[in-house]
Amino acid sequence: MSTETLKNAIEGVQSFRDRILHAPVYDLSATQAEELARGYFQEEKENFEQRFVALSLVVPADVREAWGQKAEWLASLQGDIDRGDTRGLKHFVIGAGMDINRHAHAGEVVNRGQQKFGNALYMIGARMQASVAEK
Repeated sequence: MSTETLKNAIEGVQSFRDRILHAPVYDLSATQAEELARGYFQEEKENFEQRFVALSLVVPADVREAWGQKAEWLASLQGDIDRGDTRGLKHFVIGAGMDINRHAHAGEVVNRGQQKFGNALYMIGARMQASVAEK
C-alpha cells in the first residue's frame, strides 16, 4: 500500500486514535506502521502531560509520585525514539493494544469498539521494524 493510499484512507480524521481505527492495518508497510505508532505515542504523551498538569494539585501525593514516574518513563522513551531506537515504541504500542483488549473483555459483554482499537494497535506494533540507535 502506498503512503498516498494510506493518507486517502484516513483523510479528514483528526486524532491518531481515529486514524488507527480507520487505517487498513493489515496492509501497512513497516514505515507506515511506525508513522502511526509515533503519532499515537506523541498524542498519548501529550494527553498524559495535560492531565498531569491539570490534576496534579488535587490528587494525593502517592498518585503525583506515580504520575511523575510515568512522566519520566515517557520522556525516556521519547529520547530513545529521537535517537532512532524504536524498540521501546514497538513494545509500547503492542502493550497498549494488549491492555485495551484486556479491558474490552473485562465485563460480561465485550466492548467491540475497544477490541477493534486494541487489535489495530497490536497489529501496528507487530508490523513495525524495531530499529536500534547507532552509537
